Amino acid sequence: MSDARGDSGATSQQVVMLKLSHTASFAALASFSGLALLSVLLSSAGLVRADNPLAQNIYTADPAPLVYNNRVYLFTGHDEDGSTGFNMLNWHLYSTSDMQNWQDHGSPLSLAQFSWADTQAWAGQVINRNNKFYYYVPIHRRGGQMAIGVAVADNIEGPYKDAIGKVHYSASVAWD
Repeated sequence: MSDARGDSGATSQQVVMLKLSHTASFAALASFSGLALLSVLLSSAGLVRADNPLAQNIYTADPAPLVYNNRVYLFTGHDEDGSTGFNMLNWHLYSTSDMQNWQDHGSPLSLAQFSWADTQAWAGQVINRNNKFYYYVPIHRRGGQMAIGVAVADNIEGPYKDAIGKVHYSASVAWD
């Protein structure tokens, strides 16, 4: 009479369980080995640092791209040197036609263009409409509230001037 044990004396159910156990153990070992290898590679790698490819002589923030005439224009905020907090008084502009070689166009707009503004030239965005370029910017206005200003230029590179001579939009909540 046969009891399905084969030569090893194990039942077929025990053989299947043994194979599953070995497969799970191999998978766990492979996973552990992969993690161990990754850990070794990461611990032996040095810290990698890269330069800012666009602006290497000023601090920039809040990039706002616009594609115009097969060129990428990148408008950024500019944080002043030596600041301990955000000290942003103007915006800068860079452009490229190949995403490798960037041209610095300087500052096309500053807080000085807005008679009602005092500080915080924050993240803006330029819109092209009807052959004009409109730069919408959040600014801290005199009186303690943030507001949105709009500047306009005939050329994407500026210079931009306050389009309406007053706040475009202001929330009733003061932002600090």
